[in-house]
Order: sequence, then C-alpha cells, then structure tokens
Amino acid sequence: MRGKNIKNYCSFALSKLKKTANIFPQIRMKKQIIILLFIIGLGTFLRLYGIWNFPLTHDELSVIGRLHFDTFSDLIEKSVKEYCHPAGIQVFLWLWIKIFGISEISLRMPFIMMGISCIPLMYLLTKKWFNATAALFTSGFMAVCQYTCTSSAKSALL
Repeated sequence: MRGKNIKNYCSFALSKLKKTANIFPQIRMKKQIIILLFIIGLGTFLRLYGIWNFPLTHDELSVIGRLHFDTFSDLIEKSVKEYCHPAGIQVFLWLWIKIFGISEISLRMPFIMMGISCIPLMYLLTKKWFNATAALFTSGFMAVCQYTCTSSAKSALL
C-alpha cells in the first residue's frame, strides 16, 4: 500500500513539474521581447535626439538640388544620368518630397526609419543563425553604435 502511494505521489509531482516547465519558455520569451522593445526604444531615442540641431551636410544639399524637377523624365535625364547617383534613391526621394515637402526632418525621416528597423531585423537574423542571447547583444550594439546612429540620422549616404 505504501509503495503505491509513493508511486502516485511521484507521478503527481512529475506532472506538476512538467506543467511548470512549460511556463518557463513563455516567461523567457516575454522577457526577451521586453528587452528587445527597450533596445528599440533606446535606438529610436538615440537616432532622434537632437535631430533638429544637425545642419544639412553638403551631400544632403546636393540631393535637394537634384530633386527640383517637375517631371519624372527630367529627373532621370538631368539628375540620375548627369550625376551618376543611384536611380532608386533619387526616384524615392523625389516622390517622398512630393508627398511630405522639403525640410530637414522630411528629408532624413526615411533614413531614420530604416535605421530603426535594422534593430529588430538584426535581432531576427541573429536569433535565426545563432541564439536569442546573441541576438539581443547584436541588436543592442546596433542600437547604440555611433556609426549606425549617425548614418541613419543623415541622408548623406547617397
């Protein structure tokens, strides 16, 4: 009789342990998501901090000068072919300023958004190739690295 009670107790304890073990991966995943959201928030803050204080660079002024065309064919003929800059970004910015206008913030906003979106992309890529710990580390590095913050805050990479 006693052996049967111990066996029942052991199977009961084991079933409870299995149920609690299933909770831990969910808690770990929620913790990683919270950390990732904090990293994305930090990266967003660092990319937007003082954006109004950065003057336009010569490259950005050159871009603005190459976007004042009324028609698409003029843009291609007089800007892309003449200056040999990438056509895709020239066309995108030409359409962008038609919608949002020309200002420092408007010109830089697509690059800031792409810089911010690189943080979760880096997390997903690193998590797929390695593991979640490495993914949090690399996305954190991407969020605070001065090069990536500065590059995404300026549209001078054209």
